[in-house]
Amino acid sequence: MIAILGVVVAVGACNNPPANLDARTPANSPGIIKPLHMLVRPQYAPDVLWLDAPGVWNSSRCSSGATGGINLVSIYLSYHYQPTTSQTFNCRNVDGTNSMSAHGVGRAVDLFFNANDAAQRRRADDMVFMLLASDAVGNPNAIARRMGIQTIIWNRRIWTANNAAAGMRTYTGKHPHTDHVHIEINNAAALQGTTFFKGWHVLSCAPDGPCGYISIGRYAS
Repeated sequence: MIAILGVVVAVGACNNPPANLDARTPANSPGIIKPLHMLVRPQYAPDVLWLDAPGVWNSSRCSSGATGGINLVSIYLSYHYQPTTSQTFNCRNVDGTNSMSAHGVGRAVDLFFNANDAAQRRRADDMVFMLLASDAVGNPNAIARRMGIQTIIWNRRIWTANNAAAGMRTYTGKHPHTDHVHIEINNAAALQGTTFFKGWHVLSCAPDGPCGYISIGRYAS
């Protein structure tokens, strides 16, 4: 546990995280919400949910590699949820369609979990739940919004930012996604322009101590 401005904040159980990774548990997961039960005036940046389609398939439109945003999202989620492996850039179309894959423009990552393995499925389910959960003051899809996530596909279900209220609905694409979680980010996130990369601030008060602002986020400042 660490104390910031009189507020006790839980840290992740894992030891020795990479130097460029925040050691705390994912923001607004239960390990973070509970110490902030005295939260009073949240100061969340106004990130919104939207979807930037990669466009019609054309190999000449592929980028030269993964964007900085998707690389950092991959590092963060891989550290906390431990997929067996991951893949980002891949110049290709979406299987069975004439649409460009978000992998082809460097805005997607596949985090590999086996849905038929109970432990791996639990980690993947926990990750998806964390991304789509409401935060401490009820904002829906809180981390997905702040990461700039536009699509999640896992175990025959899909969530998209342009139909966020529908939650994880049935996915009927060619690949059932039972061996990996597919995550796409929008253009702003690819450029590291959403609050996940910048950090956001909440005003919190210790039960018997002073109030103060604390930073939450992948690159909290």
